[in-house]
Amino acid sequence: MLPIHGDGHDFLPVIFTQQEKDATLDLKALIWARELTLAYGLPSIQQRIKTITRFMNFYGLFAAGERFGIEEQTQAIYAYLDWRINGTKSLPSHDKLHLLDWPPVQKATVRNEFRHIVEYFTFLEEEYNGGRMLNERSLSIPSKTIKSLTLSKSTDFFSHLAKSRRYWKDHRPGSSHVPRWVRPDSQKPQFRPFAPLEEVREIVFAERNPVFRAIWLAAAFGSHRISELLHVWQIDILPGSYRSEFFGPGLKDETTLLLMAHPSDSTYLDQSNSTQKITRQTYLDEKYNMTPRNLLPERHPMRSGWKSKLLHGYQLTGNTFWLDRSAERCFRECVEEIQQFHLSNRTSRRHPYFFVNMLSKDNTFGEPLRMARIQKAWVAACHRVGIAPHVRGRNIHGLRHLAKWIAETIMNLGPSDIQIIRGDRSVKSQNDYARCAQSVHDHLAENLLTDGNRS
Repeated sequence: MLPIHGDGHDFLPVIFTQQEKDATLDLKALIWARELTLAYGLPSIQQRIKTITRFMNFYGLFAAGERFGIEEQTQAIYAYLDWRINGTKSLPSHDKLHLLDWPPVQKATVRNEFRHIVEYFTFLEEEYNGGRMLNERSLSIPSKTIKSLTLSKSTDFFSHLAKSRRYWKDHRPGSSHVPRWVRPDSQKPQFRPFAPLEEVREIVFAERNPVFRAIWLAAAFGSHRISELLHVWQIDILPGSYRSEFFGPGLKDETTLLLMAHPSDSTYLDQSNSTQKITRQTYLDEKYNMTPRNLLPERHPMRSGWKSKLLHGYQLTGNTFWLDRSAERCFRECVEEIQQFHLSNRTSRRHPYFFVNMLSKDNTFGEPLRMARIQKAWVAACHRVGIAPHVRGRNIHGLRHLAKWIAETIMNLGPSDIQIIRGDRSVKSQNDYARCAQSVHDHLAENLLTDGNRS
């Protein structure tokens, strides 16, 4: 960071490139960072500059002094994304990419980094007529070339990476350009242990904190990931009648609507009369000077991941299908208590998030929960009822596996219905969703677990 003064900023992240003993300031990256201040806050700008720096380091090692053509340069970007997903820590010390020391990152992170790279190349082409990104390494890819190859309507963005692996295998047989992928999905174990239903009921009943109780309920009986719940805003908890507004007039379900909105791309901002469709990322930046939690750096304490969840409509939102009547009622009671906390402490002045620290006595009071805090709360919840945590699936991630077991074993729902409940992306189309979602709601209305039944 350098103290560079200008409108709306006092400091900007910069890039220095080293050649032998000399370090040179990258002026193009600096100018780009200054332009970004017109649209983003400092955290978002830092993310973009870090992405470009990371890519520059990768490209220097990956190309190893070779002069790549346009096709090879474009495939090098795919290779960067590929290695980001897989990490380089497991490479042998003699491999040049081992120097990067990258842990594996989530696919959502890679999508964001790809967008940053495209943004930068677009800037270079517009401002410098396609001027080189790295002069000494002759990396200059027209942004239209990148967009035409990667920003397609393909349902599987990462199919491009498979093509890239084949490309390097054909052009550089035996080289480290091809990542060593983990075993295919077909070889992964099909069963994962989880806490039995009666144990989870006991944990929920004994939980005194309404925030943690609501989270256990939403994971075990709403089939949501813990990381997804950390992105929920206060406006995302709605009466069940609102389902028809988000998912079609045919969906009639009066159970509490826990809306799952994309943490950065959703345009649902509780502005029903507004014609301006801004994303949550922009809204967070402009109103709170915050970055969506899925876009924070990997080691940031407030980061929470977001996997490829099936979302619907132009506002990119997802439904909640409750599997247990008593659990939904208990969740609703927790919601009322949490909402009263937000009103009394006027938390929306500082942030929009719903699941917060209600009982802490330090500066985290009223602030969004962190994943580390939830992990500690789960351990305490297990000990409270005499259950050993993290043994044979007694962990918070096992709650979602319990939800699948309930839907599959107790409620006899089929694979396509369970995919809809879980938000898996293998559902074929919006039309299939609308038709199947109604059947799921109808089935749940007749077969929801009730107090003490089928446990």
